[in-house]
Amino acid sequence: MIKVLGKIFEVLELVVCESPNPMTPMEIAGKLKMNRPTCSRILKELSDAGYLVRISRQSGYAAGPRSFTFRNMVKYKTTLLEKAAPYVRDCAFQLGKSVLLCERNGMERYILCHYNYSPLNIRLKQLSYHDLFETATGMVLAAYTSRDEQEELFRTYRERGYLFFPELETPAAAQEVFEQIKRERLFIRDKFRTLQWIAAVPVCRNGIVVAALGLSAPAADALPGERSRMTAELKKTADLISNELSTIETTG
Repeated sequence: MIKVLGKIFEVLELVVCESPNPMTPMEIAGKLKMNRPTCSRILKELSDAGYLVRISRQSGYAAGPRSFTFRNMVKYKTTLLEKAAPYVRDCAFQLGKSVLLCERNGMERYILCHYNYSPLNIRLKQLSYHDLFETATGMVLAAYTSRDEQEELFRTYRERGYLFFPELETPAAAQEVFEQIKRERLFIRDKFRTLQWIAAVPVCRNGIVVAALGLSAPAADALPGERSRMTAELKKTADLISNELSTIETTG
């Protein structure tokens, strides 16, 4: 039963993330390495329930009305998002860049909100990402876990063939980077697979890291002076969000 549910959610997430562009059963089965009859049966059940809609025989399937209304009904960490989103948007606008707020759940990075005012064509095509060791926000989120959890994440990522920054050759090398992140409350890197400059800082609630705030910019725009400006704005925004989320109780 659990395996069947897993397949259903895989199909639903894939089609929803690609919407409004439809996907054919052949494309879906190929991407998910699923046999065609199983895929077609799941698509029919999801369509009958309203989560997907069949555009045409040739075009395939896209998100349906139930997926749309379900999304609008979901409330998740409303205090965090209501307080953080305006600051994230303002930071992206002021810098003319892509800025996002992320959290970690287990091995995955989830993007809670994202604003893009840069020329980069950035599209979020998944609900979550296994990229803790190849993104700035991922590295910040991993840095603020326990040593045991860091080692477990590192081992599992290696076993499953997920990507890493080249300098993270061993758990010890990764640990050095994590300690530096915690000292500086910052991670910066010229991304190794794309021509981007990326940075991230922690966001806290009462001193506990609850999210990471990240920024992406074309490498050509990230000259030394501009890097300093972007880093300062990112840190200022994280501080503003952290202050909004935190409470101080005093006596005397």
